[in-house]
Amino acid sequence: MYTGGGDPIKRVGPQKTYVFYRKGVESFVIRPGFSGKVDNFGMLIPFPSPPAIRKVPDHIFSHISAAIDPPEVIVRLWRRRHRRYRKMSIKLSPAQPTEKKLAVDAVKVLKQEAVGMYEVAVLQAGSPKALKGWMARHSYKYPKGMDKVTLDYIKAKWCFVAVKARVAGKKSVTPRPGMRSAKAKFPKGGSFTGNVQAMGFRFRTKRLVVPMRLSAFNKGRLRNIVYLLTTGPRRIRSIPKRYVMRQLRGRQLYDNVTKLLPIRVLGGTVAKIPNYRWPSIQRRRNPVPKNGLARDLFAGDLMSSQIGKLSLPHEERKKMLLRIGERLGLRGKHLDRLHRQAIRDQTEQTTKKSLHLLKRMTLTVVDGDFPREVIAKKNLTFAYYKMPPANNDSTSYNARRLGPGSRGRGVVSRYAGPKKYRVKPKQSIAQKAPPRRKIKRRRARFFYKLIDQMQDAKKVNEAVQKIVRAGKQSIPFLWGEVVEGVDLVRRGWSIVALTELWNSKLNKQVTALHQDRKQPILVRTWGAAARIQQTKTINDLIALRSLGYRFPPTKRPIRKRLLALLPPLRSLNTKKMLSMTSKFPMLRKRFSRMILKKPPKDLVHVMLTAKDNKTRRLAAGYIAAMAPRRWPRWRRWRRPKPIVKKNSKKERALLRKARKVGDAIADGVSFTKGAKKTPWDGGALFVPSIDWQKPQAKRLVGQLIRWYVWAELHKNTGLQQQIHNNIRSL
Repeated sequence: MYTGGGDPIKRVGPQKTYVFYRKGVESFVIRPGFSGKVDNFGMLIPFPSPPAIRKVPDHIFSHISAAIDPPEVIVRLWRRRHRRYRKMSIKLSPAQPTEKKLAVDAVKVLKQEAVGMYEVAVLQAGSPKALKGWMARHSYKYPKGMDKVTLDYIKAKWCFVAVKARVAGKKSVTPRPGMRSAKAKFPKGGSFTGNVQAMGFRFRTKRLVVPMRLSAFNKGRLRNIVYLLTTGPRRIRSIPKRYVMRQLRGRQLYDNVTKLLPIRVLGGTVAKIPNYRWPSIQRRRNPVPKNGLARDLFAGDLMSSQIGKLSLPHEERKKMLLRIGERLGLRGKHLDRLHRQAIRDQTEQTTKKSLHLLKRMTLTVVDGDFPREVIAKKNLTFAYYKMPPANNDSTSYNARRLGPGSRGRGVVSRYAGPKKYRVKPKQSIAQKAPPRRKIKRRRARFFYKLIDQMQDAKKVNEAVQKIVRAGKQSIPFLWGEVVEGVDLVRRGWSIVALTELWNSKLNKQVTALHQDRKQPILVRTWGAAARIQQTKTINDLIALRSLGYRFPPTKRPIRKRLLALLPPLRSLNTKKMLSMTSKFPMLRKRFSRMILKKPPKDLVHVMLTAKDNKTRRLAAGYIAAMAPRRWPRWRRWRRPKPIVKKNSKKERALLRKARKVGDAIADGVSFTKGAKKTPWDGGALFVPSIDWQKPQAKRLVGQLIRWYVWAELHKNTGLQQQIHNNIRSL
């Protein structure tokens, strides 16, 4: 990672890296953590040869840790007693030769693609100056002060992967065929703290090497955790041997990801577990939710090294699904789960064919603060090293805790359970190839040929452009593929093309599509996202807001479309802002400051006259935030302490606010002679819980008592009860 101008990017937490090497194929996975301005974030990673890039699940490292030290299923054979305990804190190679030498001022673009939330470019440069110029022209951030290190990589004929965040921003609301970039969703100068999306790189190299020289220039601690999967035990040269924390043989690692999780029995032995408890215990022992992603990662890398291909079919298919999602504005963990379900059969086939090779490997865990001067001078290389057996266990270092483990109480067992309760492996059913179309008309051949090209990553953009240029004639063919197609990728790109050819008839058809439970959930989600993108007014979007709960990935398209349809903020009054916030809670962060700056009487007016009770309740909440209590509510087990100091400036300011807000509420519910209805007629009455002062509270109660008598004269018992409840709440 690196920074541009302004505040620097700082590392957050330990930098975790997974590294695999076998038969000249290296793969590594990173998930950077940073704190700083989003505009300054990016990555520049050197490679000895052009890599294949893929998106990796964000929680991959927790699965790798669980593959090293599987979590235990606790079985208690005594009656559990609930006690209170005090909380205790525990501290836990030379590159491949190129055909032609690049000119000093030249930059060759080997590959450009979008991977999840990133835009990625694989570059080969003739000089640091040329690389810096290309990156500046294309809105990438070049690392400052690292020309010397970059020149060393260029002389060694390495290539670079430039990464920038915020792919598929505001423009993806109305996607266009062939679109490769998008504006950021973050405001200019916005900040971010945490981990971003994980990425995987796979490339060919004659020897195992990890390029970390550029990371030495980032501020913050240089704690690195490297999970190294190789054909033998290894350590990092120039890094102290004491940083090697664990070494796990391949056979043990294979058992951890394929066999049931261990059980820890408290208060007895395995033989004393009653039969009726075994079904629930066996369900909890399924290893897939805990380390299944690590198993698939290991199997994919092993298959790649075995067949000599950098990118596997199911990985390419997943990248196509990601591209479809980005075009429809979809992103997030819920979408990733749908993608994993869509390629599950292909992933399982890869796992079955290659996972047995894991038995010949060794996993080494290196954890420590790497010396900054060592990393800055040269890349990480590795040497054979076998750590002492006395320190190679989970009590010395637990991968899930990132520190020493504990032996714990009870009995730990790997017993598979009684035979009748053992889980039988599911047999995957081979899918039949889709039947060939019988095409009679020449015009139909043209469209079906373009639809077939949507499966090809290189031809899909051109195919979508051609089919959109054909106009309304292509709609029946695209819709037929969406509803009756066999291949998910073709169906997804057909929906993307339909968003460019939208008409009123498609509104009804797409609505029927995402309501049809016989269709795959991923296709229904794509249809819902397309329907959201084509809304033209906020009222249309309000009618579709329930889709965000039925299809969680569509929450992002709803938010993006809503921000695009919102009028200028200056034209929104208090009532509109509160009404929009009650219908779309995602707008609270955007409107809260503006609402709290409004006069109290405006909020009181909304609290009393809004059509729906949800908006009234929200207005009452904002009024309460304007004049918070100086004292917390009384609790039996402790004496309340004042929130602010007595007679301080802050207390005097709160008292002024409380008087102003209290007067506004009392004025809002004031009684008038000859009134035919109450000020809050048509909805519920809410009295905010503010720091009431005696004069304002006395006025308010007096007005409510007058309305109570008025309700009694009009024989309105419901209104009397409503007023009675609010007086009691003061």
